[in-house]
Amino acid sequence: MGKMLKKRASVAVVLTLVGIAGCAYDNPTQPAPPVVNLSAPAQVTVGATPGAQSGTATVSASVQNVNGAALSNVVVTFATTRGTIAPAQVSTGANGVAAATLTANDTADVTASVGAVSAHTLVASNGGNTPPATPPLPLAVLNVSGSSTTGVPLVFSVSSSAVGATWNWSFGDGANDQSTAFSISHTYGRAGVYTATVSSTATSSSSATITVTDPLPRPSP
Repeated sequence: MGKMLKKRASVAVVLTLVGIAGCAYDNPTQPAPPVVNLSAPAQVTVGATPGAQSGTATVSASVQNVNGAALSNVVVTFATTRGTIAPAQVSTGANGVAAATLTANDTADVTASVGAVSAHTLVASNGGNTPPATPPLPLAVLNVSGSSTTGVPLVFSVSSSAVGATWNWSFGDGANDQSTAFSISHTYGRAGVYTATVSSTATSSSSATITVTDPLPRPSP
């Protein structure tokens, strides 16, 4: 009877060890890294110059991908809060720029949109026979990586000739900040696709799309 109990106990130990060893082979498939679409618009910048005729201005929008390369044959939709802008939809050329003509008798807020990405600028016009009283606002270009990871600080910077501007930063996740510095960092707490914007009363605004993913899980030892 004692030998039989010892034999059963040995079998139980072997089964337990087999069960533990089986856990070592439980290696879940790791998710593939996100694929960055270089043909998708990620950033739009817009600016304006005085038109050839009084009360008009030429509005131009530049479309780039996440790496800052110009995108051609992308349809840009223009809209204005005052006057008219034509054509309302223009495809970008080989240099990634689309242009339209604004006709207005006062300052207008013009927006250029490509899908969910957009930017706007204020265009001054007096509608008389003299040039506009104030020059067009200088451009502001938001520089940021098109991809990031939750919990990792992401650096945003703005390129502009404006001096002494106060920058209003909107990160697309409900967080906002304000600074006079040309760069700032922000950490996203949740995965998702966010549209960040930088703006100033002294310049045009600029926006960019950031895809935020969770970090890859560490492999099992």
